[in-house]
Amino acid sequence: MVLSPLDIRNKTFSTKMRGFSQEEVDDFLDQVINDYEGILNQNRDLEKHVKHLEEKLRYFNELKEALNQSIIVAQETADQVKESAQKEAEAIIADARLEANQVLEDATTKATDMVQDAKERSTTMVKDATERANFLINDATAKANSLASETDDLKKKTRTFHQRLTLLLESQLEIVKSDEWEDLLKPFSAYITEGHQTFRNAVDMNKLEEPNVQKKVEKQEAPELPSRNITKEEKKEAAPKTEEKVEAPVAETRAARTEKTVDTPKKEDPQPSLMQQQSANHDEFLGQTMALDRSQLNEQMTRQTRRSRNQNLDFQETTAIELPKLRRRSDLSE
Repeated sequence: MVLSPLDIRNKTFSTKMRGFSQEEVDDFLDQVINDYEGILNQNRDLEKHVKHLEEKLRYFNELKEALNQSIIVAQETADQVKESAQKEAEAIIADARLEANQVLEDATTKATDMVQDAKERSTTMVKDATERANFLINDATAKANSLASETDDLKKKTRTFHQRLTLLLESQLEIVKSDEWEDLLKPFSAYITEGHQTFRNAVDMNKLEEPNVQKKVEKQEAPELPSRNITKEEKKEAAPKTEEKVEAPVAETRAARTEKTVDTPKKEDPQPSLMQQQSANHDEFLGQTMALDRSQLNEQMTRQTRRSRNQNLDFQETTAIELPKLRRRSDLSE
């Protein structure tokens, strides 16, 4: 049994002879009591501290066990998760490989189909463009040949017109210069000269009396004749003959007026059949000449030339546009 400070304080001793001093013993005991109480208090504190440390140690041991158990569980869980993740990763990789192979196969098939379709389309486009170019070339060639043929025909018609006009003028000139016309005009030369002088005298007299009559007289002196458009070349060729041809109708008009007042014996036409034939030929040729008027021929030739030039320009533009396209398509197809 452990002594307590109270036991030490209450402890009594019997006295004997030659014993210790009671006061010294009491003082010493008081000191021992105090020291013993301090040691006891310190021991209690140490016990409390040890108990507290033991509780902590027990807590930490429990915590250690829990941690160890948690670590074990975590390790097991980690192993399971790792294994599951590895399996899932392997499955994902396998699926991805299958999907990638499928996508690659589909892309390869689609690319092959697109290349084949592009080749077919390019071949078709090149074929169509070639056919169109050949058609345009053939059409332009045919039109050019047609225009050349029409131009040749027009040149032939112009040449024929020129030849026939030359023949007509030469025949008319031969008729005018023939002896038949001279024999025919001799009886009327005196009447023509006399009538012309009488007409001039009458005009001079009327100028003094009636100024307004001058216009009417001038109109009667030179009556209007039917005319047509004559080119400069025809005017130059027919200039020497104009005066002779104009004098004839004027002389005939004056002779007709003189026949009303003066009875003059008429000379019959020595060869009426020849004159009628020449007149008929002249009328026929004039009709053909009007149909092939020079101005119309020139206009037609100008139109044909312009049309040929425009078609050639269109053909050149079309060729310049289509040829680069054909070359590009041919390069693409290759």
